[in-house]
Amino acid sequence: ISINPANSGYVEKNPNKSYYLENEQVVLTAYANSGYRFISWGGDVSSTSSTIVVVMNSTKNVVANFEQISQPLDTPPTIYLNISEGMQLSGSVEIYFRITDDSSVNRFVLYLNDILLSSGTYNLSVVEKSYILDTSLYPNGSYQIKLVAYDDRNQSSQVERSINIYNVPGETPPSVTIVGVVDNEEISQLRNINLIISSQREIVKIEWYLADMLIHTSTTTQDLSFVLDPQNFAEGSYILTVIVYDSEGLTSIDSKNIVLKHEVQQPQQQKLLETYLLSIGEDDKNRVISFNIENIQKIEIYNSKGKKIKEINSLPFEWDGKDERNNFVASGVYFIRIGFKDGNKTLVKVIIIK
Repeated sequence: ISINPANSGYVEKNPNKSYYLENEQVVLTAYANSGYRFISWGGDVSSTSSTIVVVMNSTKNVVANFEQISQPLDTPPTIYLNISEGMQLSGSVEIYFRITDDSSVNRFVLYLNDILLSSGTYNLSVVEKSYILDTSLYPNGSYQIKLVAYDDRNQSSQVERSINIYNVPGETPPSVTIVGVVDNEEISQLRNINLIISSQREIVKIEWYLADMLIHTSTTTQDLSFVLDPQNFAEGSYILTVIVYDSEGLTSIDSKNIVLKHEVQQPQQQKLLETYLLSIGEDDKNRVISFNIENIQKIEIYNSKGKKIKEINSLPFEWDGKDERNNFVASGVYFIRIGFKDGNKTLVKVIIIK
C-alpha cells in the first residue's frame, strides 16, 4: 500500500496482517491527514469510496490518492481612510474610516502622533466610524495620523498619513458640503456631484479624491461640480473626499462613502438620448452637433474622466469639438449634458474621431 502524495494520509487494514491467505478478504479504509482529503484508490483497485474490500487472489498494488484542501485566504483587515497624504487640516475635521475583514474586525485604535484619539472593540465584518478632530487644540505643524485594525485572528493592518495642522487665531476656516450623493449610495451611471462652500475669504483650490486618488482639481468657485463616471474605476466601495483651501491656507473637508457599479442604467431625468459620431478631419472641421430642442438653458461638455471642458449658455446650442480655449479635443468619448429651464437634464454621448 502506498500513499500519494506522501504524508497526506494513511490506510487501516482489517485484518491487519503482513500475509493473507488466497482469496482472503481485506477491508481497507483511507484516512486523510489535516489539510488533505481522500479522492480515490489506484493501482490494482479503482474506487472513490474511502472504504473498500480487496480479495487477495494475487499480489495487490494499492495506492490511496489524496489532495490538498484549498485553505481560505487568511488576510488581515482592509482599511479605507478619508485623509490623504499631505492634507492640510483646519478647524473641526471629520476623520472617517471603514474597516473590512474576511472574518471579523475585532478592534481598532486611532492615533495622532502618540495621542490616542479613539478606539473600539467589535465582532463585525465591516466597521464604519468617524471621529471629529478639533485641530485648534494642537499647535500648527506636521503630524502623523495612524489607524491600526485587528481581526479575530489577531492579524493587523495599519495606515499612516502625514498631515499639516494650520489654524489662524480669530479666523474661521471655510466649510464644504458634498451634495448630489448620499452615504453608501450605489452609483452605476454618470453622476453629477456638486459642492456647497461657505467662506469668509477667497477659495483658491478645491481637490477631489476617490480613496487616495486625486481625480479632479480646480482653482475657482465657478467649478463646483464633478461628473463621476463609474466605468473609469474598478467596482467596489470608495470614500469620496473633497478638500477646499482659502486664501489664508485654512481648509475644510467633507466625505461620502460610495459604491461604484458597472451597470448601464440612466436615471429618468438624465436619460442617455443617443450616441453621436463626430468625425473631425482636415476637410471637415466645420462639422458641429446642434440641439434644436425647446427650453434648453445650457449645455455642458465633459470628457470621459468627468472633467468639464466647455459650457455653452446661449444660442446656438451646438458643439464643434472644441474646448474652452477653442482647441479641438482629442479623439475619444465625451458626454454632453443638456440642462433645461424646468430643471431636468439629459445626456448625449459623443465619440470624436480624427
